[in-house]
Amino acid sequence: FFNNHTRELRLHLELDESLAYVLGWFLGDGNAACTDHNPNRFTLSLGMDKAEMYMRALTRALQHSLGVRLISERHRTHIHLHFHSLTFKLLLTRLGLLGKRAHEKFIPDELFNVTPTVQQAFLRGLIQSDGYITVGRTGRSPSPVVGYCTVSRRLADGLVMLYRQLGYLPRTTRRRCATHTSSGIRFVSRHDRHDILLSTKEQLLRMRDVWAAHKDAPRLRTWLACIPSRP
Repeated sequence: FFNNHTRELRLHLELDESLAYVLGWFLGDGNAACTDHNPNRFTLSLGMDKAEMYMRALTRALQHSLGVRLISERHRTHIHLHFHSLTFKLLLTRLGLLGKRAHEKFIPDELFNVTPTVQQAFLRGLIQSDGYITVGRTGRSPSPVVGYCTVSRRLADGLVMLYRQLGYLPRTTRRRCATHTSSGIRFVSRHDRHDILLSTKEQLLRMRDVWAAHKDAPRLRTWLACIPSRP
């Protein structure tokens, strides 16, 4: 029992692939939705296209790592996935991530001291949640990109470090987020946008396990199959 909490509390969590995947998703599209009546509630927000692709993997990872079940709340254009876990709340507190806003997020130090497969699972969750794959055109040839965008400089720097630990050399861009209007309200960003990008065929092939299950992976596979490797 803990503060009238009568469910099992895990006092030890293994930072394995399932938990790393959940942490990646939470940093990308998650938030603490705690209230007086639901003090341990967390929410993942997914567009309909994401929900179709990732619901099964998220359900498995949450069940394996935290022993929780997802509660879905459907809206017209997106789905909120809720779960309740005091264990996860205590974990985020321990990592320093509880209550962080978008520009305050960061990669916990623990993820720089785990095996490459666990790091790749974290990247998989991060890229699936708030990353992107594009195959546009630069000059006369298609230019592929696996990227991640954040307004947190600390998260961007941590992602670059994680990539370098795995042997990748990402490029980065930085620009001020554009002012926009929504529902008659004008929003002015006070933070820069940081994009961390991988774009060479050699690196994209090596990191296939990270992006292979992304919703936009088919177009990248098509590009990789058409472009010959360097001699």
